[in-house]
Amino acid sequence: MMLDLTDLSCEYTKRLNEIADEIKESYTLFVDGCSKKYGDSLYFWASPFSARNTYNDGTYVQICRTILAKEAVRDGLADTVIAGTEGEYETLKKLLKGQAEVRLGAKREDTGRIKRTFGRWRHFLEYSARQAAYRRYAPEKYVYPSSFSIVVGPAISTDFDGHVFNDRYTTGINGYHEALFLPYIVNPRKIKNKTLFENIRNCSTHRFIYDRDLVRLSDVLDIIRYWKYIDRIKKDAFFYEGIDVSAIVCQNLEAGKSNSPAFDGIMMEKMLSRLAGKGVGIRNIIQWYEGRSFDVCTASAARKYFPDASSVGYEGYPLTETILGGCVSAEQHRTDHAPAKMAIAGRAFEPQAHQFCPDVKLLYVPILRNDYVLRKKGKKDNELPVTVLVLLSYSHEVSLMLLKGVAGFARQNRRCRIIIKNHPTNEGFTLASYGFREELDVAYVSGRLSDCLEDVDAVVSSLTISTVEVAFAGISQIVMYPPGQLGYTCLPESIRDKLCTVVYSPEEITKKLPECLKEPVDNSVLADLLIEKTPENVCRLFER
Repeated sequence: MMLDLTDLSCEYTKRLNEIADEIKESYTLFVDGCSKKYGDSLYFWASPFSARNTYNDGTYVQICRTILAKEAVRDGLADTVIAGTEGEYETLKKLLKGQAEVRLGAKREDTGRIKRTFGRWRHFLEYSARQAAYRRYAPEKYVYPSSFSIVVGPAISTDFDGHVFNDRYTTGINGYHEALFLPYIVNPRKIKNKTLFENIRNCSTHRFIYDRDLVRLSDVLDIIRYWKYIDRIKKDAFFYEGIDVSAIVCQNLEAGKSNSPAFDGIMMEKMLSRLAGKGVGIRNIIQWYEGRSFDVCTASAARKYFPDASSVGYEGYPLTETILGGCVSAEQHRTDHAPAKMAIAGRAFEPQAHQFCPDVKLLYVPILRNDYVLRKKGKKDNELPVTVLVLLSYSHEVSLMLLKGVAGFARQNRRCRIIIKNHPTNEGFTLASYGFREELDVAYVSGRLSDCLEDVDAVVSSLTISTVEVAFAGISQIVMYPPGQLGYTCLPESIRDKLCTVVYSPEEITKKLPECLKEPVDNSVLADLLIEKTPENVCRLFER
């Protein structure tokens, strides 16, 4: 019997997610132990491994899969295991020696050494070009207010419409307490560096900190020093709960050499150091916080160089169940490698925010990205056709699974209307773009999700923060956890099962949709979930 970790069944994917929930505390303690050993270096904190953000680092999910394979062999369910990465292969070969055959799968998740090296140097050269463009187009003299607040957050290059910045992350915060924006750039390849930095310099809606004195071309050499530091600690051994996971950890440390948030974190530390050297009066430093290495480095630098300023990590996305980095660990808290206060979207998320460190101070603030309004959906008239909205994923493979599941439902229910909303990165795609070849009558929508929910009876999605908005609209929803992946719903764990149905395959979508459509969801449990978006509540971010 064979267990292929690159192609897990519905049952194994469900067990994988159970394991992730069972070990997240011990895994955090494992990473905290590494932080105690290596935490005197900025370069360690810049590594995605240190931050526990599972979008940027694969160590957590690969350890979960290792435990899954160990269980399957122990229980006699597998005598051959197919590993998905070189690190998994080396780890399982030691762990299961004499118990099972271990092979490296053809469908590998990692890349070869040559491709990794090329990608790393390409990132380095792109980053160097951006640093050069920053200095070239920055004003020769930047004038600061006598006292101001800093908002550190993402600026997507395509969100500039000429000199107008459409802030999609901290909407509504502009104008408070002389707030100046210190951006990190997302998707820099979308537009030319010249256009990007001219838009920042001449922005008419937001004031960006754009000071030539904060950046030097020689700063990029620190990226090479970061690479050399990683090479040194890769020689050490790493054990999780008695399992030698050195191969997994070292492979992910190597992958982190090409990680943009790592580069940004190193550069932000230098920028804040030089800003402090100017003697400016900063009252508040508010950072968009997702628990990436960039966020950790920014928080550490803010508290080190501006100890008198209020330090707030704003969790602009609802906390997720398996992206652990959003929840501060005890070692991050002890060493000031986290904001002094974490701002979250209501008391329902408090248990998650405190799960690894109950000493973290919390603020309860609105989600600035959206204006959530609690609505109660009435019971559907049985004479009317049902409408199902499918929120497709950025992943083509996952989108195809969602489409297959909904198509199965449509074949059994002729009186239904299927609406497709592409992920923003795939705008304009058709069903054929995802490799879907069946006949399925659909309509396409785009724009704000809130404008697309009218008359919708059920929503099908996978790994998206849109679940919160759908729940507030009182609409039943199905969330699919893709095979072999760690899933999340972005809903508070204590009330998640009342607001959505989690499935693990297209077949389960087909099976569960009729049940979801029987009754509208009871979203009354959300009444006290989120903080209303008012000027007074937004101002909590600036409390000292």
